[in-house]
This record gives sequence, C-alpha cells and structure tokens, in this order.
Amino acid sequence: MTETNVFDNCSSEMFKLCSRCKTEWNSRDDFLNDPNIVMIGFMANNDNYKRGAYLFNHKLPDDSCNTTIGLFVYNFLDMYSGEKYEQLKMGTDECSGHCVNIHELENCSANCRNAIARKIMQEILNELPAHNKF
Repeated sequence: MTETNVFDNCSSEMFKLCSRCKTEWNSRDDFLNDPNIVMIGFMANNDNYKRGAYLFNHKLPDDSCNTTIGLFVYNFLDMYSGEKYEQLKMGTDECSGHCVNIHELENCSANCRNAIARKIMQEILNELPAHNKF
C-alpha cells in the first residue's frame, strides 16, 4: 500500500474517506467535529515536518469500525501562525523526546521544526470534542 493510498484516499470533493466503513468527511471541520474521531498519535517525519502524520481512530459505537486514519501535517498548516523553525533538535539537549513515542500528544518547547507539527496538534486537540481525546 502506498503513502497516497493510506493518507489521501479521497476525491477532490471530500476531505477524507474511511478505508474500512467508507464514511466520508467533506471538510476538515466535519472530520474534527465528528464525535467518532479520536486522536491517538503523531508520527514525526524528520526530513520534512509537513509530511509527519497525525493519527486518528474512527471508533463507531457498535465497534463496526475502529480503523486508524492518518492525515499529513500539511492538511493543518493554516492552524499555525507562529515562528517557523528550520533545525531539527531531536536527540539534542533541547529535545524532550516526545516525537519518538507515537502516542505522546504533549506539546514541545524546543525551537525545532517538529515542534511546529506538535503545536498544530495542540490546536487540533482543542478543536476535537472533549471526549475525543486518547
């Protein structure tokens, strides 16, 4: 399965399609406001933070779907207006180590290019209904 199949499996008319149950979300807001979407993690991309992936579970009440959906950071870049950092600080004394644990959803205080994605993640978490947090 290619990256395109996993992360961009939808037409230009919709934001995302669940690969298992075929639920369609027409916009990012529809996706983030869906009570069945739970953010479960973040996979950093150390070469290009925009290609990092936020991970969500689509959990239907009857357990008919519990698939994981990945969305690239670039789908959420407009949620960030702060300073852009070019350097990767992973593995340095400034690094808190959050990006090595996929299920770590905490913010990062380092001036690191991956910290941009983590700050966006905090905005996403603020958008999700309270019960949609891992």
